[in-house]
Amino acid sequence: MNAGDSALLQTIANKCPVKDGAVVYKARALQQRLSFDYMVYNDDSCEYNNGSNYRIAPDATITGGEGNNAYTLYPNPNNGSFVIKQSIAENKAVNLKVYNAIGSLVYQSKATFVNGQMSVKLGQKAQGVYLVCIGDDKERTTCLRFIIN
Repeated sequence: MNAGDSALLQTIANKCPVKDGAVVYKARALQQRLSFDYMVYNDDSCEYNNGSNYRIAPDATITGGEGNNAYTLYPNPNNGSFVIKQSIAENKAVNLKVYNAIGSLVYQSKATFVNGQMSVKLGQKAQGVYLVCIGDDKERTTCLRFIIN
């Protein structure tokens, strides 16, 4: 891989995953694997399609979203079973999608929070970094990064 390839990979990794798709997550995963350097991408300003907002929360907080749409994921790391908790309990249906480190969709479900929390059991998944994205009825999506060990 030459300097031009590295620059192109960095350019793709810095793009908006909402607008440009899973290739952005794949570029980020490849770049991290090649550089042995972990980088958190703040997609807060990544808006596309009617202001839909996608966000990746850093490890330290494992919390994402704003206002009535704030979530916490625990435990992290986990074995594929975890809890997602809302900061303000809203028992509404959400779309849940889980992606692996290369951007492949590995789990999808329509789920409902009960008393402000939801248990998720992914089953047997390979160890690694995953992204769970929670989409609500207001076309907002919040993504939280977690690790399966």
